[in-house]
Amino acid sequence: MRRAPPGPVEWDTVRHSERYVIQRAPADSAVRCGDKVILPSALLEKVGAAAFDSENPLLVRVAARGTPGAPACFGTVLEFSAEAGVVVLPDWMVSHLGLSDPASALISILTGPLPKAEFCCIRPCSPAFFQFKDFRAVLEAALGTKYTTLTKGTTIGIDHLGEHWDLEVMAVEPEEVTPAACSILNTDVVVDLQPPLGPDGQPLVIPPSSAAAAHLGRQLSGSQLDVAPLVLGGETLVFSLASADPRYRYLPPFRVPLGTAATLVVNCVGSDSPAADFEIYLSDGLDKPTLEQHRLTCNVGEYVRAAEVAIPPLAAAVSYTVGVRPYGDAPSGMTLAAQLVPTDSREGFGHTSENAAMPMIEDGKVECSTCGSMVPAARAALHEAYCARNNTKCLICDRTLRKADRDTHWHCGECADPSFLATTVAGRDKHLKLFHVDIACPCGQFAAPLLALQRHFRDECPARRITCRFCFNEMAAGVGAEDAADRFRGYTEHESRCGSKTTQCHKCNAHIRRRDLESHAKLHMLDDASKTTALTSGVAAGRRPTEAERAAAWARAGFGPDTAAPAATPHSMPMEEDPSGGLDPVNPIAPSSLCRNVGCARSTSTPNTLGLCPPCWAALPPPADQTPKSVVKSLVKSYFAQLTKGCGFSQCTNSHCATANPSSGMSGSPAAALAVKLAQSALAGQVNLCLSESAVSFSSSVSALEAMGFPPEWASCALERTGSEQDAAVWLLANYTKYT
Repeated sequence: MRRAPPGPVEWDTVRHSERYVIQRAPADSAVRCGDKVILPSALLEKVGAAAFDSENPLLVRVAARGTPGAPACFGTVLEFSAEAGVVVLPDWMVSHLGLSDPASALISILTGPLPKAEFCCIRPCSPAFFQFKDFRAVLEAALGTKYTTLTKGTTIGIDHLGEHWDLEVMAVEPEEVTPAACSILNTDVVVDLQPPLGPDGQPLVIPPSSAAAAHLGRQLSGSQLDVAPLVLGGETLVFSLASADPRYRYLPPFRVPLGTAATLVVNCVGSDSPAADFEIYLSDGLDKPTLEQHRLTCNVGEYVRAAEVAIPPLAAAVSYTVGVRPYGDAPSGMTLAAQLVPTDSREGFGHTSENAAMPMIEDGKVECSTCGSMVPAARAALHEAYCARNNTKCLICDRTLRKADRDTHWHCGECADPSFLATTVAGRDKHLKLFHVDIACPCGQFAAPLLALQRHFRDECPARRITCRFCFNEMAAGVGAEDAADRFRGYTEHESRCGSKTTQCHKCNAHIRRRDLESHAKLHMLDDASKTTALTSGVAAGRRPTEAERAAAWARAGFGPDTAAPAATPHSMPMEEDPSGGLDPVNPIAPSSLCRNVGCARSTSTPNTLGLCPPCWAALPPPADQTPKSVVKSLVKSYFAQLTKGCGFSQCTNSHCATANPSSGMSGSPAAALAVKLAQSALAGQVNLCLSESAVSFSSSVSALEAMGFPPEWASCALERTGSEQDAAVWLLANYTKYT
């Protein structure tokens, strides 16, 4: 039962208190989201040395009035750079105090720290907040970087992936100050997330699955078109755009099968004006692609009232979202038809194959040197004279066109080969406006033409979405990591911060940084191998150690005489000497089942959730416990590293490894999606982890023994007992028939 919080008391450690004019933080200011305030420089002298205490940030209490019961909240000082007599506050703080511009508030600078928070209850104001895969990680990242204090009764704001979210702080504990507030700096807080309220004042029911929650969030956004998703080779999708609404409209997400190249074909099939046109953008990592932030668009053919977007084949299934909006000042609405077709079957959409375009040679006909068509030989001279007088060939695309149409047949000289072609003035103007005018990136650090901006957003933009390799949540990449070693590893700003958090090792219970878990697990594996060597050294191959030999081996491994010996296992059964000098087990031998990792032939001597052998299990990032949820999370981390960085073993044959398939190296959302899929299927099916060189050699020996007629379980058992293929064969000949 939670203890009752102590009664509220008034704060009595006030260093300075005075009324100041309040100014709202600008929309692009770092103060807009968070509890940071900017004070005038004149206050720096009054505060003194307390302003430079890095461990305890300078606290500020902001109140609308000096009377008891007036709205108030707490914050921390960011800097002393405001104008004289002015204090800059975040927007949510001004709204909570009920102030209107211009207004003044009582600013009190405090000397003592707030109590450390133990519990807080937060309620998002929109159900769309629950669309994130790990909304708790989103909340933790936002609070950890933007907030130092939480005040009960306030509605704070956070930004994530370009969207603003309001959160209501319903409760904090302990309540030792007025108003109730706590510090969340360097402390562990129990966070209770409550569902938002509906129109009837009752809590909404959030769908349990992330997909359902994401769908709910898109419905509330108001920009989702109410149509069915596109299907490769499926029916044509027809929808309408209103010219009076310049906002983007988004089709439901669709998927393209693995390794399949497809083309999205969109045509304007109905409008009240021939000037009606549209823009189209695709993304595989954004719910709402725009001109400034997208992955694919139409950059071939004539982009007027029609568009073709080529979708390349990928090694993993990803979800694409399509954003469409009217182009320019469209005078009226329009109806569009969209269809997703395989790239190799696009005939019938205005394309012809090379064979169909080649003229057929017939007897009695000759080819015209101007237009290339076959004409009867008797009329060839007349045709060529007429054709040369009225037609001409384009020197770039080798097409025949009328001389009267030369002014509208235009190739863009700035585009890469094949050059862009426009046959109308509208097509030329649209191409120049969209592809050759500098567009500012929302990150504010880059401006370039469309295709260069596309590459910037994909590889460099701080606002691009990435899937964190540690928390597996979608985050803005941010600027590069501050630490040089993290930049060398390719960590983003968020990954550098997320990788510095600690988690507990399930084997030694030590608190290890997330970025060091992989190397820490390898140390455990090497330690286990060294202990195994110490336990078996000095014992002849082909027989089990005696009790005296086992005691000596345990001493060599670093264990004292008081250490309890491990329980007997099928590999350490009591033995009796037979007349021939060999050793027979007192109990029948029962080989363990083989490791479920594909290609591994070692036995599962130690039980675990996945049915892996000890070396394969030790290669995983240590899970918190043996529950399926923790094991899947550990598997996802291993698969993600395997898909993006590879295992480094030159002889690796794993199809899901970047080392074995360098050409199919993945990153970001596609790699994370495939890692989650493989991890979830591993609980019921096979595990696809990479094998070490020793594991490959062991499996090769098991295969050789299996070829001699022995079951793989017995072959693995024999190899683990004897250590060599030859001794294992001798052991099997002596024992296999005896115990089967």
